[in-house]
Amino acid sequence: MPILTEKYKAPSKVSYYGGLCALIFTIVLAGFGPGYVDTLISGKGSPLILHFHAIVFGGWIALFSTQAILPAIGRMDLHVKLGKFGIGYAVLLVVVGLATTINRIAFYFNDKQEALAKAFLIAPLSDMIIFPLFFASAIAYRHKPEIHKRLMLVATVMLTIAAVGRMSFLPSSYIVTTAVWLSPILIAMSYDFYKKKIIHPAYIIGVATLALVPLRSELTATDEWQSFASWFISVIT
Repeated sequence: MPILTEKYKAPSKVSYYGGLCALIFTIVLAGFGPGYVDTLISGKGSPLILHFHAIVFGGWIALFSTQAILPAIGRMDLHVKLGKFGIGYAVLLVVVGLATTINRIAFYFNDKQEALAKAFLIAPLSDMIIFPLFFASAIAYRHKPEIHKRLMLVATVMLTIAAVGRMSFLPSSYIVTTAVWLSPILIAMSYDFYKKKIIHPAYIIGVATLALVPLRSELTATDEWQSFASWFISVIT
């Protein structure tokens, strides 16, 4: 019986991690898919950087999914090799994210929509701050798999907030929006509790931090943010 347990452990892990990755992909597709397809069909022009951003972002989801499944099928060697590439890819992701942010802010400002530019800035800018913090922490703990893999999940889920924000079919509710957005982490926390009767601190820290992110819009009305946003826009325009 112990032999059978070991034999069927890997398929169980593949199903679990594969399911989480499928959920993340579904969230991204449900959020960005309809609008992106509509843009392509209607022939509306979009800056090239937006398409490049979509490709890079989609590539990260594919890379994360691959990295999540490789250890589950016993290919830790490939996971480690691909992980080195993943560090560079994460840097590219942040650079492209910041470049896209600057492009959009400049567009809104030049289109005489300065108020919109200031309000819009806080979302992508904070995304590109919080994601690297969790990703860097995951890399720092790469030799401690139990911490590493959980921080990687938190970092990747952080990137999907924009997709959830585009789900017009969701009710305008902080609780509903946040629950949908954090659902991969919440499921992982439930799985941990079911298996180990404890919730890993990495998830607790991740959820506590990410749960505050949707409230960032409240900061845009403050004098401090308006001053910073004005300075930022003056630098890039």
